[in-house]
Amino acid sequence: SGPSPRMVDLLSYLPDRQTPTHLILPRQFDRAFASPSLIEDASGLDWDLRSVQVIQRGIVRGRRDGEAHWSRRRELPVEEFDLSDHYPVLIELQLK
Repeated sequence: SGPSPRMVDLLSYLPDRQTPTHLILPRQFDRAFASPSLIEDASGLDWDLRSVQVIQRGIVRGRRDGEAHWSRRRELPVEEFDLSDHYPVLIELQLK
């Protein structure tokens, strides 16, 4: 079976490597891994990593949930209950 392929943690390319991915807990629970070919330029047409960001202002529905996402999730109306207590991680690629 051989060794596992080497993968790159794209969150290590965040401008602030300590940026949390969780709404309440100041931690990075989420990861985004990619092939090293996105980082290392190759000759010819190639996909390259352009940017990595954690969208902390992203809200899908209503207002920002905060602690209510956990403590009151059964009481919040659907239009106020956001989909996740994790921030979206946006990875932008560029075809060069």
